[in-house]
Amino acid sequence: MRSYIKFISVILLLFAAFTNVQADETMVKGTILNPYYNTVAIKYTSNKPDSEQAIVTTYLDAENNFYVPIEIHEYVEAYLYNGRDFICKFFLQPGEELSIHLDINDVHQSLRYDGIYAAKNNFWRSFHQVYPKYASKVYYYHPFSFYTSEDVVEHYQQFGTTEDYLRKVENDYYLQKDFLDSYSSTDAIHPDNYKRILDDFEARWLNNRIVYYYLQQSLMKKEDADISPHLVEFINSYDNQDLTQLESKEYINAMMTYLGYLNIVNQKSGPKTTPQDHAALINNNFIGSTKYYLMTRLFLKDLSSKNITFWEENRFQFEQDNFVEEWNLMIEGAYREIMATFAGISNVGFAIPDASGQLVNLADYKGQVVYLSFWASWCKPCLTNFSKYATTKDELSEEGVAFLNVSIDKNREKAIAASYKHDVQGTNLYGDQQINKLSEQFNISGLPAYFVIDKNGEVTPYQGDLGSVEKEIRELVKQ
Repeated sequence: MRSYIKFISVILLLFAAFTNVQADETMVKGTILNPYYNTVAIKYTSNKPDSEQAIVTTYLDAENNFYVPIEIHEYVEAYLYNGRDFICKFFLQPGEELSIHLDINDVHQSLRYDGIYAAKNNFWRSFHQVYPKYASKVYYYHPFSFYTSEDVVEHYQQFGTTEDYLRKVENDYYLQKDFLDSYSSTDAIHPDNYKRILDDFEARWLNNRIVYYYLQQSLMKKEDADISPHLVEFINSYDNQDLTQLESKEYINAMMTYLGYLNIVNQKSGPKTTPQDHAALINNNFIGSTKYYLMTRLFLKDLSSKNITFWEENRFQFEQDNFVEEWNLMIEGAYREIMATFAGISNVGFAIPDASGQLVNLADYKGQVVYLSFWASWCKPCLTNFSKYATTKDELSEEGVAFLNVSIDKNREKAIAASYKHDVQGTNLYGDQQINKLSEQFNISGLPAYFVIDKNGEVTPYQGDLGSVEKEIRELVKQ
């Protein structure tokens, strides 16, 4: 009896040892039909000490099958390649045996995962098949410009009425939620991922319902296109002190769309385009983290135009009220960079040729107020502003203001032709040979770019189109 018990114990120990060895082995295998290359590679984040990334390679056999043993010690993201071509991303955990099957001619439809732990990979495959544009394309509204994007208008035009559009929005949301719920009862999707995706679905739903009212106000010009009270309540139901909501680009987009709608509504008494107008909209309609996030974006956008007055006027109160120190640091960093830029381009000088090739030296204009424009023939706002302020230019020229227009076109002939075609008034210069130097000297990151230089040659902290600094220029002329 004792020998029998001993024999059984040995068998059990051997079985336990065998199963432990098997559990530690991680195998990726599969079939690649119509391959372009005979090699297969799997790249993944290695858990070995001092090894950031690992790549394991093998060859396809005669039946286009592959077998790749991998040593991992925790859950990893991995990437499958056929030769140099990326095929798919998948998730792998220790002890797993995952099978991947696909046809190179139609990876999107043929990709399939098999195995005990394949559910997670099949979920993400299905998710990206059903919502291929989800991660990359949403209805973005540029902050504080408030115009419907081409994508939204095109999408809306597929429907006969705004009500048809709204029905589609509602139907899409419930289809998305049903799809997500079909996986939530399995181990295919972690509860945290389920909540994250559902939050994004709801934020897009919120965004698209706001678009419904936005379209009525901006495209349909309906006076009664007021957002329903329950939708306003839903918007305000977000925890206004919770920063996690701002991690969702869908939620941010919804808030920007809502802000755009509010701006359309408030334009009944005239356009609301200044930073002060937009700040009033934010302060009157948002609280907590959303409010300060939107204000941060507003300050950064205004500072990006080299305007510092708005931030300086509101700086103390914002820094006192905003509870996210990172946002204060971002704005302060942008502000310091602008001030350093202005300090760095004081008493600047250059010599740039005009259309005839004669050099024009900026130093020759010392004692005059100079309005310096950087433009290009392909920059439509540049050309628009030239014609828009032609009369103002004439008036200021008579008062002694010099207008220097520097083209940064690489094609000198094209720039000269554009200046004649659009009757660009002032002294026209062509900096094609000095583009890099000028961009660095004046810190030009985009066009149009305008600078005002006072009688002493100092670059003043004014930048904007001529209409925005006309008053300041007249003050400088009097000094």
